[in-house]
Amino acid sequence: MLSLSTKGRYATRIMVYMARKGNTARKEDIAREEGISPDYVEQILIKLKAGGLVKSHRGARGGFSLT
Repeated sequence: MLSLSTKGRYATRIMVYMARKGNTARKEDIAREEGISPDYVEQILIKLKAGGLVKSHRGARGGFSLT
C-alpha cells in the first residue's frame, strides 16, 4: 500500500484543483475551496514551483498555474 504524507496529499489536491480550474488560481481560492490554511498552501506551492510543476504569475490577476 502506498503511503503519502499530509503535505503530499495536500499537494495532490492542489494540483487536481488547478487542473480542474484550467487557468490561474490564487492561493486564497485554493485554500478556501480545499479547506487548507493559506500559509500551508503557499508553502506547498513554493515546493511545487521549485519542482517545475507549477509556475507563478504576478499582478492583479496573478496566481499559480500548472506548467
